[in-house]
Amino acid sequence: YSLAGHHPTYLWRPSTGKVLSFGYPSPQLGNDPSEATFEVHEEPLETGDILLAFTDGLLENTTTRLSVRTVMKLVAANADKPAREIGDRVVELAWKGVGPEVPDDVTLLVTKLL
Repeated sequence: YSLAGHHPTYLWRPSTGKVLSFGYPSPQLGNDPSEATFEVHEEPLETGDILLAFTDGLLENTTTRLSVRTVMKLVAANADKPAREIGDRVVELAWKGVGPEVPDDVTLLVTKLL
């Protein structure tokens, strides 16, 4: 995994109740690839782990600036739900109070290890 200018990927691990973040500083996409260096990191996944990856628009589209902590609390509270439903709840929270025109693009990926 690589940040490419975005937030790290977050992992909620139900076995410990902790949130881990993955992502190490790396060049933004589009930079000269000959100048790019990337580190390799591995994290074993466990049954029930929930990975959340998103672009900055998820947190910046709200009228109250949503925090990663708030998002991950919502993920933990809905961990018994399917990944799609968790994602729907995160988007509902993120876009609460946002008008019909979203000011920034949003990409959200929720993955749950079964």
